[in-house]
Amino acid sequence: MFFKSKRTYNILIEDLISVKLSTSLFFATMRFEIQGYEQNPAPIRYLSKQEAIKAHRLITGLITCKRNNINLKKMSFEEINEKVYQIGKH
Repeated sequence: MFFKSKRTYNILIEDLISVKLSTSLFFATMRFEIQGYEQNPAPIRYLSKQEAIKAHRLITGLITCKRNNINLKKMSFEEINEKVYQIGKH
């Protein structure tokens, strides 16, 4: 790769098998296990610990909603955010 270049992955919720979060005192690393790809994307490192925990809960909640056919279409953004976050806590 060239200097200052980046690789972007678009991942569909239905392709996510799991999201793993490792935390230290200040930082976190998020790893995605994905079906249908030759290999999983590289881990995302040095995330803010608190922001990574929030992101993990939201992504986990979205995966759970998708797998359980929970319809979020008629909810406002705030309602979706709250519901998905709560589901992701469990």
